[in-house]
Amino acid sequence: MPNKLSLSQGNKPDGDTLREEMKLVSTAAVLLTAASLSFCARHGYLLLYGDAVAHLHIARRIFDSLNPGFSQLGSVWLPLPHLLMLPFVQNMQWWQGGLAGAIPSMVSYVLACAGMYRLARTWMRPLPALLVFAALALNPGFLYMSVTAMTEPLYLALMIWSVVHLTAFEAALRKADAPMARRALMKLTVVLIAAVFTRYDGWILGILAWLIVACWTLRRGWWKEPANARVFIVCTLLLMAAPLSWLGYNWHMYGDPLDFLRGPYSARAFAERTTKPGSLPY
Repeated sequence: MPNKLSLSQGNKPDGDTLREEMKLVSTAAVLLTAASLSFCARHGYLLLYGDAVAHLHIARRIFDSLNPGFSQLGSVWLPLPHLLMLPFVQNMQWWQGGLAGAIPSMVSYVLACAGMYRLARTWMRPLPALLVFAALALNPGFLYMSVTAMTEPLYLALMIWSVVHLTAFEAALRKADAPMARRALMKLTVVLIAAVFTRYDGWILGILAWLIVACWTLRRGWWKEPANARVFIVCTLLLMAAPLSWLGYNWHMYGDPLDFLRGPYSARAFAERTTKPGSLPY
């Protein structure tokens, strides 16, 4: 059992203490998002967003349509949120009522809240870290989004955990702990790839995060060790492959690698169709 007194001693807890604290905040987050689900489902709020309905339909039509298959993912929205909904939309009632989209978002909410607490504990004592956790967990907008089929909860969780692993990588560099740095870099790569396949914001996040990683590794000469260099090169190639694969998918399916940007279902095309003659574009 961890020493309870250690919760108030210093900013950085030991591993056992941090795990106990993470369990507590994760349990609180589960209860909060469950309460939000109960309230929103009872009042019929799960499908207020038209985009939430569209995300559920995209996931469902992968196996329930005239032409089932992954081509039903379309070209505009990135695929990961719909793939995560896929096991749940196969239940007709969950698909129609919106619960199929709420489940991945609820898990994302819990991960985001836990990640925020863990990040805060890097620099803060438990009480200030709890205030940081509460500021996110009790945000009404986030509580509502956590029970919808929207992409924001998943992306926010991935963004927070990318910062968690980025700070862990930097801490390992300062300690000259090469194995720990390699593990942190691999975890960061996985999270950034998931972000790339969730929202286009993730493409910018991936570029910025990797520029920071490159600067740190060059400044400290971390890449000079062969094992470190191999991990860095492989992770870089994997991260680059993520957006390139989406461009390739668009090219293969729709004949244009930028179909998501300028195709008939893009935001630009919708703006052109809905802008009245003589008025400013939306």
